Amino acid sequence: MVTDQETNIVLGKIQRRDELQIIVAHKTYKNNPFIDLREYYKNKKDGNYTHTQSGFTLAFNSDAIDELIEILNTTKKYIEDLETKQQEVKERNINDNKRKRADEQQQQREQQETQSSRLGL
Repeated sequence: MVTDQETNIVLGKIQRRDELQIIVAHKTYKNNPFIDLREYYKNKKDGNYTHTQSGFTLAFNSDAIDELIEILNTTKKYIEDLETKQQEVKERNINDNKRKRADEQQQQREQQETQSSRLGL
């Protein structure tokens, strides 16, 4: 006879804020194993973490994990590319502002020289 034992093995935690974390766990419900990724919040009354409805489950097989890893790697690459582009734009704006200030200073010097030559200085 197979018993209906529930499993809850925490595989990892990601601390989001002091009162919020994501817990990755191997769980079994009615003899069906799955991987659960869920947000937990810290209960202010007793300090324990309680699960929220925010999260999802994955089939308990390596193919499902491989698919998730592939998606996360794609997401990581996307974020890195975006951060690189944002840094390039930031540096370009800094350089543009430096050139603009230098041009303005040059124009001021030229105007001063023009005024000085008109006055015969």
